[in-house]
Amino acid sequence: MAGLKQRRWWLFILCFLLLSIWNFDYSTTGVFLMLIFYLCRNHPAAGAALYCLSYITALWSGDPLDPRSLTVFGLCMKWTVFSLFSAPMIFPRTHSGLKLNKYFFYLFYPAHLLAIGLLRLILQV
Repeated sequence: MAGLKQRRWWLFILCFLLLSIWNFDYSTTGVFLMLIFYLCRNHPAAGAALYCLSYITALWSGDPLDPRSLTVFGLCMKWTVFSLFSAPMIFPRTHSGLKLNKYFFYLFYPAHLLAIGLLRLILQV
């Protein structure tokens, strides 16, 4: 993103190519999502539309042998299609006046991971 902000396109393209060659955590999908969030930061409706469109290929690119894939009416969907469920939480209006302590998410993040871990232990998954 620094390459985009400073108009150093070569730096952006180089980093994008490196992410394409090596399989990093979010790879090029993460770069596209960062671009969508950055370029549409003042236009949430456009950002939400581009976000949903970026996952449209997940509707038909699933592998029937992958246990994470979802098959509905013979259509095999890739597991990343579930990212669409996060759109209503990413793009709502945020000018509600609600103020949270700046340290709230430092507590929330590990607490939700602990809750997920406990749930896995209880369900033995």
